[in-house]
Amino acid sequence: PEDALAAWLRDQRWFAAKSRDLGQVHVLETVALPMKEPPAPPMVIACVESRFAAGTHDIYQLPLALRPQEEGWQDGVIATVGGMTVYDAFRDPEAAAAIARLFRDGARTDGEPATVALHWSDQAQRPSGGPDVRLIGTEQSNTSVVFDSALILKAFRRIEAGDNPELEMLRFLSDRG
Repeated sequence: PEDALAAWLRDQRWFAAKSRDLGQVHVLETVALPMKEPPAPPMVIACVESRFAAGTHDIYQLPLALRPQEEGWQDGVIATVGGMTVYDAFRDPEAAAAIARLFRDGARTDGEPATVALHWSDQAQRPSGGPDVRLIGTEQSNTSVVFDSALILKAFRRIEAGDNPELEMLRFLSDRG
């Protein structure tokens, strides 16, 4: 599965290291997301490390969904494992709507050793978690999903220690109206 993940990563527009020699890809951790409302496939957040021949590495967060292979899911597929199709959750409107509901509800799930906590700004309306979900496909380094035709969730795929500078800027601007 990690070979399939490496091949899939190389093809993603947001993968930052297309010109570098990718040596190995490892799944460092997965945390299952708490699915309370159907319809939604089971999902996990995977923390994935890509190592390069030069000895450097990048870490990515990947929201992944799973569907039984017999359903024939085709969009954003990474691999088939144990009869389940593993794919990018943001490519599935049902999965993306479930993620919106998790943000709306401030969901938190503790894995070992990772924790996933979803927060929504108190300064913005919360997403309904309904079917009005649309992926924006033009970004290069992240993934954005529109909820309720009014809200945008921007998922930073490549993660680094500390606050993201873009998030800091948005907080600063929001605090000043």
